[in-house]
Amino acid sequence: MKEVRVRRQHQLGQQACLEIADKITDGLINRIGGSKSVDGNTIHYKHISGSKGELVATDSALEINVKLGLLVRSLGKTIEQEINEACDKHLG
Repeated sequence: MKEVRVRRQHQLGQQACLEIADKITDGLINRIGGSKSVDGNTIHYKHISGSKGELVATDSALEINVKLGLLVRSLGKTIEQEINEACDKHLG
């Protein structure tokens, strides 16, 4: 399974970072579907394609780890680019 990993430093604090991660996940769900659950400072995302991801908010970084399902593996570079664009938009 192809994995996409992005780590972005920030100076927002954990709670503000978690709120941004939540916005990013909600935008993804609105765009392509899926579901999320929140466990402390981690947002878990699942999609019907078999893809799943975690967004982990810390005091100094947002870590995004995505495991792509078989049907979307070929889109790995595009997905990584979109994750980076979302981080640029929300984290500066």
